[in-house]
This record gives sequence, structure tokens and C-alpha cells, in this order.
Amino acid sequence: MLKKFLQIVLTWTAHTEDDDIVTLIQVALDDAALGDQLLALLSLPQTARARRLHQWQAELRDEGAPEELLTILARLEDEKLANQTYLVLQKVRNAG
Repeated sequence: MLKKFLQIVLTWTAHTEDDDIVTLIQVALDDAALGDQLLALLSLPQTARARRLHQWQAELRDEGAPEELLTILARLEDEKLANQTYLVLQKVRNAG
């Protein structure tokens, strides 16, 4: 599965410089609960996704989450990046 994941990520990152998003995907693969929550978030329509993303960030901030995580999640407000992240995470999970 790791080899397949790396192939997908390398293909994706050849077109982008989103190392922090790749890290988020890696963490989501290691932590099934986070992965489930991230997939649920990313599967929402853009307006609902943005609303839920802001709620999640507020919850995480209240729980003392690292600022780096909040910054990465804020990048998912970009619809194209959110859609790419969803597709990659879904492909990797299905490949396993």
C-alpha cells in the first residue's frame, strides 16, 4: 500500500508544491478517525465544506491543536485543493 501511496502522491506533487497537504494525507492514513473525518468533510459541497471546516478549526483550536494543523486545514478552503486532496485520500484508502 505504501508503494501505491507514494506513486499517487508523486504524481500529484509533480504538479504542485503542497507538502503540507501530503503530510495531512499521511496523517489521515495513519489515524483512521482523522481520515474518516477528513473524507467526510471533503465530500461535502463547497459551501457546506467551508462551514464545517470553520467549525472543525474552532473545535481544534479550543482543544489546543497545533497552529500548523489549523493552517493546513485552512488551505482546504480552496475548492480545487480540497477536491484533489479528497481524490488522493480516497484512492489511497481504496488501494489498501
